Amino acid sequence: APRGANWEAAIGLAREQGLDLELPAFMFPEHLEHCEPELARHRELLAGYSGILAVRGPIFDVNPVSLDPDIAAISRKRYLQAIDVARRLEARY
Repeated sequence: APRGANWEAAIGLAREQGLDLELPAFMFPEHLEHCEPELARHRELLAGYSGILAVRGPIFDVNPVSLDPDIAAISRKRYLQAIDVARRLEARY
């Protein structure tokens, strides 16, 4: 899931070949914290896509069982943001 990947081409290929997709953009905290532009971009890219969609959740600096309540709280926030994004994109996973 490199940054700057050609997602237009990847989604186009998935659409043409009937492949399922996993979107990695929302594993990055900045895309969760300010998700509207990224959501709009992905909605546009996914127009006409009918395969199964998965959204990769946050993986950086999250620890929901941290003994530090601040770390646990931000981890929970990021997970809930990712669930909301997946719901809004109608992702299955």
